[in-house]
Amino acid sequence: MRMKWQDFLSPFGMVSALCYALLIFGGQAMWSAYSPADTFVSYLTADGAPNARPMQIVNTLHGLFLLLYTMGFYQRARRTYHRLTKRGSAALFAMAAITLIGFALTPLRVDEPFDSPHNLVHFIIAVCAIAATILAGAAIGVGHMRYEGRRGLGSICLILDGCICFFGLAALYCTFFAFGIVGIVQRLMLFSMEGFVAALSFAHTFGRGTALIPTTPR
Repeated sequence: MRMKWQDFLSPFGMVSALCYALLIFGGQAMWSAYSPADTFVSYLTADGAPNARPMQIVNTLHGLFLLLYTMGFYQRARRTYHRLTKRGSAALFAMAAITLIGFALTPLRVDEPFDSPHNLVHFIIAVCAIAATILAGAAIGVGHMRYEGRRGLGSICLILDGCICFFGLAALYCTFFAFGIVGIVQRLMLFSMEGFVAALSFAHTFGRGTALIPTTPR
């Protein structure tokens, strides 16, 4: 059977998650003075940070793989899934485009305060990406459970989406009230986001024709 291009792109979601894991753990290991408990992940790729260039390359690769995966997912959803799932896949694609373009244009700057205009733009882009992911997770999760008859995958999406929402709000709280665990909370949110994408990617790669993924249009 001839492979469709969106099937070829299906594993890229898992690859993007691996790239992000490399960014977080590799960046921390290469920067001895970095404190993951109370520092945002974005500082690993910030202008002026040690090893900024290789970390920015890894971050760009993460964004490219994520964009390609969500592009294939949207194409599959447009042809196969209920309109709620289609809207969720469109929101996920928008999130990937926002993060790839926005973070490339406005990386954090170490030599500027967090509330500088440039760094605030970076923060706003991050909030928009998180909001788009939460909307996507809710739509995709409910869509799979209610309309696609894929309760297992839908449940995983909704559980991880709830984690993204909870830890995202907790990260905002820790930021505004200067709690010293903002780095830990942000990482829990990011791991939930990457887990959500990786779970979908795994299902699209290995679950075709099973109870995870339908093979005929609905």
